[in-house]
Amino acid sequence: MNEENTLDLNNDTINKLMSSKFEIDYIDIDLTQQIKENPIIYNGSGTIYQDKNGVLNLKLYAKRTNIEKKLSHIFKHYVPGRIIGNEDYFSLRATDMSGNEWCAEDISPSANVSFPAAGQIIKAKLREIKNITEADM
Repeated sequence: MNEENTLDLNNDTINKLMSSKFEIDYIDIDLTQQIKENPIIYNGSGTIYQDKNGVLNLKLYAKRTNIEKKLSHIFKHYVPGRIIGNEDYFSLRATDMSGNEWCAEDISPSANVSFPAAGQIIKAKLREIKNITEADM
């Protein structure tokens, strides 16, 4: 990554973070189920933004592929008292409009699906997001 692609933590960015108005647009987002074999993968563009309480939120405009597999995960019913497994969480890899790479883990997505649209909207809350540098790769 060259210097012109680094996130500029200037006063404006810091003020946006402090006032819960932080927002980054992403040209490419992969949201991948945290399992080794045959994971569900949502891909598209989207935004990570802060809500009025300062919580980071993801809004992903995912292209629709293999809809039955994806819907089976989204409409899965959980048994009360049972531990939710790693297979129910997703990891994020994203590229912002400046070419910066970002990642996050342990995301529990929800989806809005309408038919016969060509995609779906995936929403999730993020505990944290990290900017990936060349040293991290």
